[in-house]
Amino acid sequence: MKKGYFHLEGFLSWIAVTLLMTSSGCGVESNEPEPVVSNGSVSEAPVTQAVVVDPTATTRPIPTNSWVSLGLERVGDWAIAVDEIVIDPLAPATLYVSTEWHGVYKSTDGGGSWHSINSGLINLNARALVMDPETSSTLYLGTDGDGVYKTTDGGQSWFKVNAGLYDPTIKALVIDPETPANLYAGTENSGVFRSTDGGETWNEAANGVEGTHVLSLAIDPVTPTILYAGTWDGILKTTDGGRIWRKVSEIDAQVQVLVIDPNVPETLYAGTHGIVPELGGVLKSDDGGIRWKPVNSGLPVGPVFALAIDPFEPHTIYAGTTTNGVYRSLDGGNTWKAFNKGLKGSYILTLAVDPFTPSILYAGTGGDGVLTYHQEY
Repeated sequence: MKKGYFHLEGFLSWIAVTLLMTSSGCGVESNEPEPVVSNGSVSEAPVTQAVVVDPTATTRPIPTNSWVSLGLERVGDWAIAVDEIVIDPLAPATLYVSTEWHGVYKSTDGGGSWHSINSGLINLNARALVMDPETSSTLYLGTDGDGVYKTTDGGQSWFKVNAGLYDPTIKALVIDPETPANLYAGTENSGVFRSTDGGETWNEAANGVEGTHVLSLAIDPVTPTILYAGTWDGILKTTDGGRIWRKVSEIDAQVQVLVIDPNVPETLYAGTHGIVPELGGVLKSDDGGIRWKPVNSGLPVGPVFALAIDPFEPHTIYAGTTTNGVYRSLDGGNTWKAFNKGLKGSYILTLAVDPFTPSILYAGTGGDGVLTYHQEY
């Protein structure tokens, strides 16, 4: 499905490196950005409890220690499924979200208002979304049925970058944090493709991953020639930038999301969707994917489609389930507790942590829009 640091596996990794050192769509929407509102208006947050104002984010008060809706629940009569949330590291109040069948939306006020940014998109079934770690106005979008699109102007216009990419259903995208011209695309039926020129051309990584249904990708933030691919039945790893892949885990579950500890990249987490519910949940590896163990104490039985790591406290991890909302672990996944106060809806598709203010979280849902949680410690 995806996911993830610039979404999860790409975005948090890039930020961590910086901090440590530093099939068809629905048509084309209007070029004029129109605010999208929920039920005819943007609902204001309640002000009957403690509030915090983040000057780098939204200008309206956000209640602390509770999930609050930021809208994007519906367009007309259609519920919106939010697949990815990307946060601009240079301006954390700028958010981008990809949605199924409704394209891409952007907010420049921390989710206080949203605008569709679909000029140039033929297919609005938007899935994977990643941002160039050096040039935040450059983003890449993977679609379900129309390959990869690119914008170099913060979403004002999009254009296709599909040369050599013969599988048009893109499930995952990641960018090399050291060389942003290097991208990897996980496809539905043809494994992984690699571009070394910013998406202009693509080549199939055909050794060990050909014909594989790839659902998620993660790239090592310290050694970006190391990547992991989550598939329908396990996890693959490459140590040479995608030329040769080998299976490091074979499980009876779909690996929907992979994330890497930004401080200790040998530590990984995988969110899975089992053939039977009991096989779903979270897996953890402490040795670069060689061995995996379930870490589900306190988690409900069922799929986990979203994972996010606190870039400052990597033992703090958030898991998004499809039936019971969000859970948090403070000990590297050993134990989990529900993190659902104020949460509207329970079907969580993606999670993102503000890279500079990790007390701020965002969640994308399957039908209940985008939500935010501001923690007060």
